[in-house]
Amino acid sequence: MQLYEKLAWLRREKGISQLTAAEALKVSRQAISRWEVGTAVPTTDNLKYLSELYDIPVDVLLDDSQDIHAWRENQQNRITKSMGHRVSRQRRSELRRSWPWCWPSELEWVS
Repeated sequence: MQLYEKLAWLRREKGISQLTAAEALKVSRQAISRWEVGTAVPTTDNLKYLSELYDIPVDVLLDDSQDIHAWRENQQNRITKSMGHRVSRQRRSELRRSWPWCWPSELEWVS
């Protein structure tokens, strides 16, 4: 998956419009559109901001051989293993803020 495909997919996954993304990054909606169709490439600074907006590392965005789905599944597996499949309410809240896209359904939530 190439950068422009990742950017379009991530924005749609987050459920935001090009205009909303543009406002968050302080660029024009047309810039977002050009990045998503591959006619332009974001600057290094904008890549950093996109990375933060979409909660994904810049190196995953830039590496065409890196699949976003595989990367996220790997992150989910790491979280699951590190917690031993049991998560407190406080930790669940932290996870929601840090990993909004990554909800391991097999985790058993405890109080």
